[in-house]
Order: sequence, then C-alpha cells, then structure tokens
Amino acid sequence: MQIQKFIKKEAIKFGWTTMKNNFWILFLVVLITGFVPYLIQVFSELLQEQYAIWSALLGVVYLIVYIMAQVGLIKIMVKFAS
Repeated sequence: MQIQKFIKKEAIKFGWTTMKNNFWILFLVVLITGFVPYLIQVFSELLQEQYAIWSALLGVVYLIVYIMAQVGLIKIMVKFAS
C-alpha cells in the first residue's frame, strides 16, 4: 500500500475554493452559531442577581445549545468538504 503525502498547498487551495464558493452560507451559519448562544448567555447574566435558579437553568441551556451549534457547524463544514 502506497502512503500518500499531505500537501499543505493543496489543502489550503481546496479550503479557500470551498470557502469562496459557499461564503454567504458559511458566514450566516457562523454568525448564527455564535449569536444564539451569546444571547442566551446575556439573558442568563441579566437574571443572575434576581433569579438565580433561572440563571443557572439558562446556563445549562446555553451549554447544550452551544454544543449543538458547534456540532452542527462541523457537520456543515464536512458536507462542504465532501
């Protein structure tokens, strides 16, 4: 079996071409996956002093939404790569 060599230049060229072809989709996905968890975190911090239990629950929701958003982002990137 022949070992294939990893060529950085080809990898960068492939990534750049993929990003150029799907720029607006990638831009919106990254914006949404960053913005939605941020909003939840902001609401959690606003409620922290008056409603500690709701703040804690929103903290857990934030963690779950953040993880789901990152996994979704990775899935989308993998689909673009294949």
